[in-house]
Parts: sequence; C-alpha cells; structure tokens
Amino acid sequence: AAGRSGCDPVESDREPLEARLADLRAARDWYAAPFPAGRRLWRIPCVFGGALAPQLGGAAEAAGMSPAQAVERVST
Repeated sequence: AAGRSGCDPVESDREPLEARLADLRAARDWYAAPFPAGRRLWRIPCVFGGALAPQLGGAAEAAGMSPAQAVERVST
C-alpha cells in the first residue's frame, strides 16, 4: 500500500518524500497534539559511551555535535 501512495522510501525519489514529510510536519503543532488513544509507553534502556557504547564520540562528531549534545538530542 505504501508504494501506491508514492511515499515508500525504497520505491520513491528522495525529493518528493522529503516534501511530503515537510508538509506533514507543517500541518500542525505536533508537540501540542494529543496522543492517540490506546497508545503504549515504551521504556528503552540506553547506554551512551563507555565500554558498552564506544561509538558515541564518533557518531556525535559525524553529526556535528559534542557527545553531551548527542545524548541530549537522542534522549529528547
């Protein structure tokens, strides 16, 4: 069904997909939107840095952020 809508990321060109997503983002204030009924809250344990996640520094640098900024961004 996604392929028929023209928004299948595998079957679509990048530009129309980006334009569609921009339209959806601009359609409303998503931070103020009510949550859908029947939703679930999922808690996902995370590790940032250290021996269990040594790639934090490299990933943050690739994104143009400090490790602390990357953790804040991912966490929010």
